[in-house]
Amino acid sequence: MLTIMKKYILFISILCFTISSAMAEKNPDIAVYQDSIKKKKRTMPGFSEKDMEEWKAMAEEMAKQGEMLAQQFEQFEQFEGLSIPDNMHGLQFNWKDAKERKPTRTEKKVFNSISEIEIDHKYGNIIVKESSSKQIDLEIQYFDNGSNKASCDISSSKGILFITTTSSSQNNEKINYIISIPRKTALNIGLKYGNLNMDNHSGTFKANLSYANLDAQSFSSDTPSIDIKYGNITLGSAKNLSLAASYSKVFIDKLDKIQLSGKYTDYTIKNVETIDTGDSSSYGNFKIGTLGTMKAN
Repeated sequence: MLTIMKKYILFISILCFTISSAMAEKNPDIAVYQDSIKKKKRTMPGFSEKDMEEWKAMAEEMAKQGEMLAQQFEQFEQFEGLSIPDNMHGLQFNWKDAKERKPTRTEKKVFNSISEIEIDHKYGNIIVKESSSKQIDLEIQYFDNGSNKASCDISSSKGILFITTTSSSQNNEKINYIISIPRKTALNIGLKYGNLNMDNHSGTFKANLSYANLDAQSFSSDTPSIDIKYGNITLGSAKNLSLAASYSKVFIDKLDKIQLSGKYTDYTIKNVETIDTGDSSSYGNFKIGTLGTMKAN
């Protein structure tokens, strides 16, 4: 599947440049692309010079991102066997590859007097569940390859728990973190190449995700902040959400307010009171069920 996607991305990138070059050679009205400084600037009929420049910039950006995507999918292929069920709120992962149904080893740790958790993770999944307990229960699932051991550093200081993955992906070492936390615990998560699965979260929340998916039932804190690139978000509800999304897809059931930025992202929102895209959102689609007010460029 991913191999086909890589070929498709490269094909689209090459096609964009081929079409633009051929049009410029055959149609003198597109000469603005080849000699916009020395000659008088001309444009295609019905399109302004600004339109043409924006089209050119978009084509170049698509080609650039297409090449980068193809390279990144080489690394992302190791997660092809990992899928999230259609009902993502079950906090359960399906493993298509029988070899990865069980971790090679597991550790369990308990922490007390923690008000905030910071996670820096790469190549693996994170499952977060709130509980009525006052302690943090952490289960670490290691997926090792031969003599190469997956590894992480865990420490705490001044009420903050730090979890950092230190192993690389070169030998397919992966780690899953399953965390049960007290309500109102703050989360600051950085995740690359994996999935973040959560239930109802009442503490402050900040996430930076790349080639990763987020599924959460709800955020009840004031303004959760999410920065995502090349991934999907599935969210039940939130109050005021700050979202920077690029090359992604976003599905949300209910929102009071959302502040958006980013590019090349499609949004499906069933019910929202206020949408504000600011000045930095571009090249995306909106599908909205019910809407109060919207401020957009």
